[in-house]
Amino acid sequence: METIPSREKTENWTRDYSTYFWGFANPFEMKFDIEKITRVLLTRDTSPTTHLTYSGSDIPPVIGHDVRLSLEAALPKGNWYSLQLAAWVPRTWYTEAEFRLNADRTFESWVHNLQTAPSLGLLTSASQELYDQRVHQAADEEARLASQKEDQAPVTALKHEILAELRNGKSFRTAHHEGGTAIYFDGKTFVRSEYGETESLRVLGTEEETLDCIKELYDWESRKASFPHRPPDLEVWQFIQRQMV
Repeated sequence: METIPSREKTENWTRDYSTYFWGFANPFEMKFDIEKITRVLLTRDTSPTTHLTYSGSDIPPVIGHDVRLSLEAALPKGNWYSLQLAAWVPRTWYTEAEFRLNADRTFESWVHNLQTAPSLGLLTSASQELYDQRVHQAADEEARLASQKEDQAPVTALKHEILAELRNGKSFRTAHHEGGTAIYFDGKTFVRSEYGETESLRVLGTEEETLDCIKELYDWESRKASFPHRPPDLEVWQFIQRQMV
């Protein structure tokens, strides 16, 4: 696959999708759920608007996405939302038919488990007061989470425990069809060994370098269940510790 060029400098296939859906979750919780579905992080639109809107984007390799989630109406027992996708990809990558097939499948998978509707349902019980309350609650929750700082003491303690286990004979080992990687203590130093199609032996000079190397080795595996959100550091290192053999 060729390097992804700037979207503004390429001829692209484009396609737009939109649906309404009903949900019981509050707007901030719904944002989190849609991020998990679309695998795109969304941020609140701060420009003047009549609706609370979150938006985000990513780039190919399959297709690029511009995603918008809006709170359309607040009712006593739930909310009406809209979800929009602007899909795109450079025309040199796929035929138009291939692009449309990918884009159609993507949006269909996103909305598969949502209570979708072609238009907003009955809004007789919709309330501007409820709408404003839920917008304020979403903003408060966003600010609360942004201000939280993870306690690094248990993370540091777990890192020291992992280093001690390495010194006592445990190791990290991965394998794939082209070879694998091992990180271990050879009695004097920590070492990263590559075998298979690429052969190498690298001495890790410090404990910090060793920990960085271990984290890099398990970067995707440790966060794929929560992607696109990053899990707490403690959860990452607890996952890493479970990979020791």
